[in-house]
Amino acid sequence: MAHTSYIYANSRIAALEARLLSASQLERLISAKDADEAFDALNDTFLAPFIAGKTRADLPRILRKSVSATKRRITAMVPETQGFDVLWLRYDFYNLKTIIKARKVGLSHEEIHERCFYAGTIDVDALIAAVDKDAVAQLLPEMGAAYDEARSATQVYEIDIAMNRGYFRAARRVADEVAEPFLRAYVTRVIDLYNLATQLRLLTLPLNIDKDAVFMAGGSLQRAQMATREAILGHYARMGDAQTFQQAIDAFEQTGDFAVLEKAVDDALVAFVKKHAMVQTFSFVPVFGYFLAHRNNTQIVKTVIAAKESGMDEQTLRRLLRKLYT
Repeated sequence: MAHTSYIYANSRIAALEARLLSASQLERLISAKDADEAFDALNDTFLAPFIAGKTRADLPRILRKSVSATKRRITAMVPETQGFDVLWLRYDFYNLKTIIKARKVGLSHEEIHERCFYAGTIDVDALIAAVDKDAVAQLLPEMGAAYDEARSATQVYEIDIAMNRGYFRAARRVADEVAEPFLRAYVTRVIDLYNLATQLRLLTLPLNIDKDAVFMAGGSLQRAQMATREAILGHYARMGDAQTFQQAIDAFEQTGDFAVLEKAVDDALVAFVKKHAMVQTFSFVPVFGYFLAHRNNTQIVKTVIAAKESGMDEQTLRRLLRKLYT
């Protein structure tokens, strides 16, 4: 997907990346005495346009709006957007999951909107209407299959599994249609990392879940290749920093806190995209990487504020924080 238009887009992206969290801004957030002080510090960050007149209770909405605004900005500057659907589709399935769960507990139309992202490929109102009319398959076949699977779920986590399966199928289809090597490699890496983390969790925790049932097709690894902790660690080592993954797995096994492992997975994925962005300069990859960098920043902010609210010590917080995309 090389295109002369990306010369302009990537020059803009370089400027936008410079506005994301800096090391000094992150240190200010980490060293804040409490959640209110950390929230106030966000007025000097990339989130400033979304903070005015808001309180800390508004943070989830602030972060969703910033992601949606970044999606609109990218869509306006690139000559072709299909490849980016690999990113946007994740929000479609998140929104579908949100609507399904909201309907189960009787939330209103407005309450559902408050919980959805506007960074997907499908209008939220259209998605709500499709759920109410039982016509989700008319939007996307993969979404229809995920919806049917979720409706028959007896456990909440089964809805999450159904949405993940639907997203991975849709992302795989888009990558195959675009036929761009980086995009295919990215989707494969995302699915592999998801499967490795899920299978490790099932090996470590006493969960009565069928390991084959939660395995996602479309990656490069088979379920049989993830039968032991040692095998999983070996695959991780080939996908990123082996020492980082070892530390994350050890911490996970000691505490049962999956956040440490999720952080290592996200860091490895961002590093993978950044490596390709540095090589494929005049292509869509740096723009793709910028969106991940922005999403990475929102996750960091979310983690810091949550840690301050819970009284988490600084050492633990630093262990959970994702690396800045710099």
